[in-house]
Amino acid sequence: YHTAIHSLPGGFLGVSTFFTLSGFLITTLLLREGDHDHTIRLRSFWARRVRRLAPAMFLNVAMVLTLTVLVPSAWPRVGLGGDTVSVFFSVFNWRIIDAGGQSVIRFLSPYSPLWSLSLEEQFYVVFPLAVLAVVALGGSRRALAWVSGAGVLASVLISVFYSAAAFGPSAPLMEQFRTDVRMGEILVGSLLALAIPTWKVVNARWADALGWAALVVTLIVWQVGRERQEWLVNGGLVLLAVVSAALVYGALAGGTFARVLSLPPLRYLGQISYGVYLFHWPIFLATRDIAYADNRPALFLTRVVLTLGVAALSFHFVETPIRRGRALRAPYLTIVWIVATLGLSAAAFAVAT
Repeated sequence: YHTAIHSLPGGFLGVSTFFTLSGFLITTLLLREGDHDHTIRLRSFWARRVRRLAPAMFLNVAMVLTLTVLVPSAWPRVGLGGDTVSVFFSVFNWRIIDAGGQSVIRFLSPYSPLWSLSLEEQFYVVFPLAVLAVVALGGSRRALAWVSGAGVLASVLISVFYSAAAFGPSAPLMEQFRTDVRMGEILVGSLLALAIPTWKVVNARWADALGWAALVVTLIVWQVGRERQEWLVNGGLVLLAVVSAALVYGALAGGTFARVLSLPPLRYLGQISYGVYLFHWPIFLATRDIAYADNRPALFLTRVVLTLGVAALSFHFVETPIRRGRALRAPYLTIVWIVATLGLSAAAFAVAT
């Protein structure tokens, strides 16, 4: 979707699959912790999320600021300081909404893909509190399922309201960046996680077939979907989340679908995918004016090689050591986070002027 080839006009909906998968994984982790200790250690949970997400994010900001100086034509400097601060405080999606969808932030900002990361981090703050409250009150998975289901329904109703009342047919569909609108896709994944311990994979053969069918539907939607289609925010995103949940369910069956997804190249791409997602856009923007920019296949290959290389280096030499606690142990993690946030924010305002 972001390449010069533009072969997947609906590729932006890959974010929806990411939301649902993330909801499934995070809820599974919280349930396991709750089953084991009958409580949720919020401090430990949030510390793990910081170790997982912060290192590559800081590297991404450092790359953006460096390229801003080295490649002045890569992107506009207007608003770069505010963009950087909003990334650090996980509110970049609301900054896009506040800007009314102006292309400077939506398409030309080197941070533009990070709106989804901000939304995810907002979920990481709120949902564990809901799980903790249910567990503390002696609630069961069924009670938590009711909470998640109510969240999905609220998300659909809110998206329909904003589509009908707040935006005209020719206006950018800014509601797709709203936390309350997109939370439904994440909570569908949570509902799947809540169901799996009870249902498991009832029939592995049917689950495997369901995974393949969901993949076909996903690829079709990626071909026909368009960002301005109002059906997406009128409940369509939640329907796509159900398809994504079927993908996850099929992968759990251990059949042919799971074996294909387990091929070593795909597994490795999955391992470094967070870095790929963060680093690809500033690399894509910074390479727009290279000598062979009119040669789309060559430009695409260059961008892919650079992105995979940077993401792999980040994963092996920065992200993994910090995530596993081999680097920046607990007392120093907070200090480094504060210093890096303040330092990079100040640098962003400096290069933006």
